[in-house]
Amino acid sequence: MDKVTVYSFVILAMVLALPVISHMLRKRPVMLKYTNYIILAVYLFANLYLTILSRPTRIYHHMELTPFWSYAAALKRADLREEILLNIILYIPFGYLMHYAFPKMKWWTVVCLGFLLSGFTETVQLFFKLGLCEVDDLISNTLGTLAGVGLYKGYKRLAAEASEGK
Repeated sequence: MDKVTVYSFVILAMVLALPVISHMLRKRPVMLKYTNYIILAVYLFANLYLTILSRPTRIYHHMELTPFWSYAAALKRADLREEILLNIILYIPFGYLMHYAFPKMKWWTVVCLGFLLSGFTETVQLFFKLGLCEVDDLISNTLGTLAGVGLYKGYKRLAAEASEGK
């Protein structure tokens, strides 16, 4: 496993731990709020590091604007399947943490912010020659954000049901 894979799984473990942390701190809302802000900041730095700061510079700009090319090629290539999965995993925490940190924000606004963050990342990668700028990463990252929002909503639903059952 390369370092990006390891970091991606560490980030996923962090986001899966969030419902546990949320449950443990549920009676301390102020502490929970600031804990989520701190975790969001750590996540954003980790995302920045993985997608931009840790990448070597290439000699040329490279861009792939064909939607779903990697999804079609992934049927035959395991490395592309892993890349797609890691791009989705990378943005799950964003969807969860943004919705948790800003609960009044509409779910679709969070998804749009994930799309914009991914677009910013892809643009920086293209401009500074830090990798392949591709539409499929934008799609995968947005799907990850949507999954994170779904995870947050699922946690909130379970927490509400648990508190009603008391």
